[in-house]
Order: sequence, then structure tokens, then C-alpha cells
Amino acid sequence: MKKYLIPIVLGAVYFGIVFLFIHVGKVSGISYKISQYDVLNLLNYLFLFPKAYLIVNEHYKQTHTIHKDKSNMRKAFEKNGESFAQMQYAPAWSSHGGNDFLFEVIVQFFIYLLTYLVAVLILAVHYVKKAFR
Repeated sequence: MKKYLIPIVLGAVYFGIVFLFIHVGKVSGISYKISQYDVLNLLNYLFLFPKAYLIVNEHYKQTHTIHKDKSNMRKAFEKNGESFAQMQYAPAWSSHGGNDFLFEVIVQFFIYLLTYLVAVLILAVHYVKKAFR
């Protein structure tokens, strides 16, 4: 159930963002007319984004491993062979990346926003790739 509820809720957030972007005018404020872009946005939210979300989410889980029990410095040392020595006054996250919870949430928010915007292309590539297997 959670697998299907997340794309619906997240899609509603992205639907609202795109809806506001479409309707906010330069001078006149918010436009209340329904346009063809609203219909496309609604179709994207209801039909395309949930499937594209599941495709991207599966790929994201396959390519990104989470090591919660290791510090960022330790992960960088294992990945790149860097030493634990730091420059004086330089915080550890500045040279070893900031893979903390907030950073991961922000990255995933923008990854799935991009997924929402290009859901048609993701599904087209997915089904073409599936057809040629």
C-alpha cells in the first residue's frame, strides 16, 4: 500500500507546484482560467507519474546504497582512499560530501520533481527498452 501511496501524495505536491507555475502571471497575479496545460498536468499526475516514479525509484534503489552505520569520512576513505586528515577549520562535510538525512531528502525531492516533469520520456524509454530485450 505504501508503495502506491507515496507517488500519489508526492505527485499531488508536484501537481500543485506545476499548477502554480502555470497560473501565476507576471503582473495580474493568479489566472483562474483552466487551460490545456492544466489537463496535461492532471493526466501526468494521474497516469504517467506513478509509473515513472516506480521505475525511477527502483533504479535509484539499485544504484544508491545507504551506509547508515558509517561516517561520511569513513565512506570517503573506503571509496577514494582519502586520509582522515582535515584542513584546519574545514568542517568534515565540506570535503567529504553531505550525505545526511536532509541532503538525501532534498536530492530525492528534486529527482522526483524532474521525474514528474519528464515522465513521458521516462516511460517512452522504459517501454522501448523493454520492447528490444
